[in-house]
Amino acid sequence: MPRTATPTSKKSTPPAGSGEDRVLKTAGEDRPRIGSLCTGIAGLDMGVAAALGGARLSWVADPDPAASRFLRARFPAAPNLGDIRRLDWGRVEPVEVLTIGFPCQDISVSGRAAGIEKGASGGVWAAAVEAVRRLRPDLVVVENVAALRSRGLGRVLGDLARTGYDARWTSLRAADVGAPHTRERVFAAAYPHRSGRGSGPLLGGRPQGPRRADQPARCDPPAGRDHGGGGWVQGELFPALALAAPDEVGPASEEEAREACPLSTPGAWGRYEAAVRRWEQVTGQAAPCPLEPGTRGGRRLNAAFTEWAMGFPAGWVSDPALGLDRNVRLRLLGNAVVPQQAEAATHLLLEAEQRDT
Repeated sequence: MPRTATPTSKKSTPPAGSGEDRVLKTAGEDRPRIGSLCTGIAGLDMGVAAALGGARLSWVADPDPAASRFLRARFPAAPNLGDIRRLDWGRVEPVEVLTIGFPCQDISVSGRAAGIEKGASGGVWAAAVEAVRRLRPDLVVVENVAALRSRGLGRVLGDLARTGYDARWTSLRAADVGAPHTRERVFAAAYPHRSGRGSGPLLGGRPQGPRRADQPARCDPPAGRDHGGGGWVQGELFPALALAAPDEVGPASEEEAREACPLSTPGAWGRYEAAVRRWEQVTGQAAPCPLEPGTRGGRRLNAAFTEWAMGFPAGWVSDPALGLDRNVRLRLLGNAVVPQQAEAATHLLLEAEQRDT
């Protein structure tokens, strides 16, 4: 079970420009180096770094303007290589760990559903495979939506095998690590083929579970109930769209929006009470108000609430110093992965590999 702590609303991310994650740094020679493809807001990298007991982010690669702005602020020492389809990998710094969170819109049930073969994601994935072939990292971690199982997982595993990498994969829900929403994801961990089955892959961190955290959700599966998997108390989970809706709902003054904000009052979250309180204990952060006054007199989703529900530190994306507007924050969060979920999946896969070596 994850370690728990008394929730607090005072814990927040350092100001933009000095806000590196506590286990994902851009300095430290004793840490394995991570190269990050399709980085987004670095949720996958944060989770992998935690599973390894700490890592150094050497470089990122994301051409999205908003993601680029975020990454410049949070990881100013990590160069952004941009569009991986245009890179000469012979000029890129080698790394021990390569993370790949390639776009999900062609694969997601709620996206275009074209699959990896027919969609634009195929070109990005082909470039990622070339990066693996040229850089030869000790560990590759791939993440995508649950629909990848039927829309491209075979190609992902086959391409890695042809590149000389053995891989394991698993599916894990965000709710399995205590999050108040489903958000199932597929994770794969791959390592250079070892005919002699010598020493296993890197492994560090804590085996017991996720760490504390110090849209449009176009890639989300349908929401459901948490039936207590992993020992969690049953409770209804938030639907995906509840964490992503960009539009205002109903008229409300600023005072009314504040009064509608359930924080610590027992039972204030209604049918979501158990899920919210559970995640507060896992992350050590009190749930922010889910609503804020809109610009047209209504109420709208508070991006800081989505940030909390996704397991990021307070202010990771919502810090005003980053200069990101609300819809951009929701989009970046919607395309992200829960760091605690990525940590748990990576640990699970690496431990399984170690048992077999």
